[in-house]
Amino acid sequence: MSSIAPIRPHFQALGTLVHSHAAAREWPKITYQAAFRTVDRAGAGTPTLEGNSVFWDSGWDADAASPDHTVGVGWGKKAWTVFISQAFYSDLLRADAELVKL
Repeated sequence: MSSIAPIRPHFQALGTLVHSHAAAREWPKITYQAAFRTVDRAGAGTPTLEGNSVFWDSGWDADAASPDHTVGVGWGKKAWTVFISQAFYSDLLRADAELVKL
């Protein structure tokens, strides 16, 4: 189901669950919060910020006091299919939590 995460039964099951929840809600557009982490590589000088999502935008002005940024999944089956095939496990969990709220 995902080209990023290893193929594991629990990951596949979550992808299938998110797909079914999105389909039942007619493929809505949603947003959720994605966190970043500070990465300090030896000898690299200044620390860099990396998001936990393939949808992370390196141009975001990340601030340690506010370590979350809005990430969205577009409306429609095609957008959801792309999202599910590329998302990290944590992103699938967040997206599914948003779907359940609808």
